[in-house]
Amino acid sequence: MQNAIFLLCCVLGTLYSSEVLGIPSLESMTLEEKVGQLLIAHFHGETVNEDARILIQDACVGGIIYYEWANGLHSPQQVQNLSNELQKLALMNRYPIALFISTDQEGGLVSQLKSGFTIFPGNSALGQTRDPHLAELCFYAMGKEMVAVGINVDFSPVVDVNCNPHNPVIGIRSFGDTADVVSLHAKSALIGFHQAHVIPTLKHFPGHGDVAFDSHEYIPVVNKSKDELLCVELYPYQQLLQNADMVMSAHVSVPALDPHQCATFSKRILQDLLRQEMGYQGIIISDSLVMEGLFANCSSIEEAALRAFNAGCDLLLLGGKQLLGQRLNYELTVKDVKRVHSFLIEAIKNDQISEKRVDESVQRILNLKNTYGLFGASFPAENEIVQYVNTQENQRLAAHVAHLSVAMVKNTLPESFPLNEKTIAVLFPSIVNELVRKSSLVTLGKETLKSRFTYQKPSEEEMKKCLSLAQIADVIVVCSYNAWQFPEQQALIQSILDTGHPSIVISLKDPLDKTLFPEAAALITTFSPTAFSLEAAVQRLKGR
Repeated sequence: MQNAIFLLCCVLGTLYSSEVLGIPSLESMTLEEKVGQLLIAHFHGETVNEDARILIQDACVGGIIYYEWANGLHSPQQVQNLSNELQKLALMNRYPIALFISTDQEGGLVSQLKSGFTIFPGNSALGQTRDPHLAELCFYAMGKEMVAVGINVDFSPVVDVNCNPHNPVIGIRSFGDTADVVSLHAKSALIGFHQAHVIPTLKHFPGHGDVAFDSHEYIPVVNKSKDELLCVELYPYQQLLQNADMVMSAHVSVPALDPHQCATFSKRILQDLLRQEMGYQGIIISDSLVMEGLFANCSSIEEAALRAFNAGCDLLLLGGKQLLGQRLNYELTVKDVKRVHSFLIEAIKNDQISEKRVDESVQRILNLKNTYGLFGASFPAENEIVQYVNTQENQRLAAHVAHLSVAMVKNTLPESFPLNEKTIAVLFPSIVNELVRKSSLVTLGKETLKSRFTYQKPSEEEMKKCLSLAQIADVIVVCSYNAWQFPEQQALIQSILDTGHPSIVISLKDPLDKTLFPEAAALITTFSPTAFSLEAAVQRLKGR
């Protein structure tokens, strides 16, 4: 009897101390609070505003996702102030449950944090180094920069195996085209993030690397047998799940795993395969539920949220906006998020959702927040920005990775051909205008003539200007940006090469472009459209 009383006191004491610390018991939480923890949303504002208050205090959302276009993110100090103020709002709730503050910071192409932060070369560039330890160092540095400004969740690393070179959505976001290369580098990325104390996310399960369409617009299909999937797409997950905190679902159809539902809506894929067969016990988060591909198979965001949760997602990502498709720039408002919140509560009351399932998900979320010390954690201090963000050490690391990854695919320019004594025309897509303008590419020659063009479909005026500069230059340097996807860009670059002047092509994005222009005197691939990678390409040109 005495032992039983002692144990009861211990349990009650644990519950009491937990709630004092802000970690509520599930029994004490309302449905509104529980459902809120399942949602991650975005709002527009560089500082805390009424929209942020509604999301955090009325809808009780479990997390916020930052986007450059929504939250400014124009300096580390601004991001840090925003994070601190958001967490203070959360601490004013009945239960002061800390927020997941998240973003997409993959490095390279997908980097929401730019101004004042180190933009490391992306995953493909890291894979090209064939040194997984560099991935650990880069992801540790990225993680420390995020934690210093109050971001505790990153939707990275990408573990898709880019085995289809014509993949329009993954490409250089992947570490490589083999499962071994991806697994080794992703394992190092997880180590780096964990050392930095940021929560990583493996994405996109069960694999987005062998698709021909972009899931922002359509539901792509992966037509492989389960055995093939186990050898390629699923292999990195088999190697990494034991150390994974979050896994993000993919909006892809995989008939061998589920002939009827895409992965985000599939119990077979998320529960039977990922949880039961592969033994994963962490959090499953949906990819953004506003992506166009999903709406081919469901009628509303409410239905998408219901189906994704019942399929096995613990967290529902309601952030972002349409990047492609019929509803371009469509995004959810704060009112929409509140409507989804209310809809899910009613679905529980109507037995469309099991409250037991809700409790399981909320417990996973609270446990992870507790594991990372988010309850009672101190806010990042101003000196952490100076200590960890965009340091000289981080810049040297990024430059080193860029130097190792940039490849001179072809070079027939004679060693005696002095670029610094020539008039050089530098032609580039307008999407990389700032990148080029700030690089030493614009001072490569004795005189440098510059012109830019629209990378998707150059206008006639842009084509004429580029060609006129190419005609009077001694050497032409033209930057391609996924020219393999855009025939008009290919045609422009080909017409420049046809002038017969010595031409250098720098492939800034997918390396597939290097196969398109065999007439070029020199071909360079950067595997990452970043300042450090472009600078490494220029230095390679100078040294050849």
